Amino acid sequence: MKAALTRANSVASFAIRGRVWQNWSHGLVIPSQGVAIDSTFKLNGVRRRPLEEVLHGATAIRHLDYHLDREAEAQDWLADQIGTKYDIHCIVGFAFGDERDWRDDTSWFCWELVAAAIEKGSDYRFENLSRVTPRDLIRAERVLAGFES
Repeated sequence: MKAALTRANSVASFAIRGRVWQNWSHGLVIPSQGVAIDSTFKLNGVRRRPLEEVLHGATAIRHLDYHLDREAEAQDWLADQIGTKYDIHCIVGFAFGDERDWRDDTSWFCWELVAAAIEKGSDYRFENLSRVTPRDLIRAERVLAGFES
């Protein structure tokens, strides 16, 4: 499964990166060439849209390639998530340290959506139950590729 992390020169991007102390502020899945599935506050949740639109304004992009045993299952699950609400509670959690279960499937923050798709398509499980960060997504790529255990 292909995915990407991005950052931009925007107040929101700077705020997110500053809060999590990482280089990336947005995550998305690329289910097919030219298409992205992501979750944003601006669009109130999970949407399928042109990749070019999602990447517009990005000042840096890190492409990720996950080796999933059940890629079709992950892709089907992602398609079913389109229309799901944005997880505003995640932002509150980042801001105030709120402990919450990121796997709650009633709403998705961008990184959570990518992480949940990874879990649907593999036996990989994210350790932190209250949040997922870009560092976690990068580590998952390395583990699934066999570079880490």
